[in-house]
Amino acid sequence: MDAKPKYGQQVLVLLLLFVGFTIVGSCLMLVAQLFGADIADPKTMLVLQGLSQLVSFVLPPVLLAVIYRHDMRQLFQLDFSTGKWGLGLVGLVILVLAMPICDWVAQWNDGWHFGSGVWGKIESSLREMNNELSATTEKLLYADNVGRLVFNLVVVALIPAVCEELFFRGALQQLLSKWFRQPHVAVVVTAVVFGLAHGELFALMPRIVLGLLLGYLFFYGGSMVVNSMVHFMNNAMVVVLYYLSQQGLVGLSPDEPLNVMWQWTALFTVAAIGLFYANFVMDHSKSKNL
Repeated sequence: MDAKPKYGQQVLVLLLLFVGFTIVGSCLMLVAQLFGADIADPKTMLVLQGLSQLVSFVLPPVLLAVIYRHDMRQLFQLDFSTGKWGLGLVGLVILVLAMPICDWVAQWNDGWHFGSGVWGKIESSLREMNNELSATTEKLLYADNVGRLVFNLVVVALIPAVCEELFFRGALQQLLSKWFRQPHVAVVVTAVVFGLAHGELFALMPRIVLGLLLGYLFFYGGSMVVNSMVHFMNNAMVVVLYYLSQQGLVGLSPDEPLNVMWQWTALFTVAAIGLFYANFVMDHSKSKNL
């Protein structure tokens, strides 16, 4: 019998650690202000945001692994072999092919309405919060040179990608999979938690779809490299698009829908599924049968 405590208990401990360290991370701005930092400066805010990500998403799973004596390399699937980087590149192609269907889901989600009365007021408040968040994001991601663009890519794209994947896929999904003994259930539950954790109701569904993609890339790819590369690219495309839009090099803003015709959306979606099945599902089945 496994001497370790039940995995359900470990999931609870992980979530409690996350809440605790998130509170600690939220205090970083106050501490920085006490030491004289200009927290109104966008660059300073991004640095504090990056540090908060490290505290909230890296410390809980690492501490949990230490407490319960997990092999971190095995738990987080830290396989950096050449083949995994190749799978990561395939994952990037799948992400690009899936963008039209994700855009369709995003537009559908943004079209949710709560009706009138109290629910209507709640909807208006939530949408106003989303608009303020978008305006803040655009301000934080303003870059007038390539150096600032690289800085934004590291702090806004790379750090969150690695930190969030370590927490959600490396720890939470792995523990849920062992607890439920159903990896597909673990992928779905983790994707929902991933979507809810971002706190934007009118962008919930596309984030759940992204979470499903990242979860299955992690499960079938067998390495943190694969899903982290895709998560980074998803973030990086937004950062780069903001930069190009602000410089007047493109006319498309990250907040605008792609509006790809449904025929192309269907074709790209089928291609993404086919590529995923051929490079991940089939290879996973072959490796299990060896």
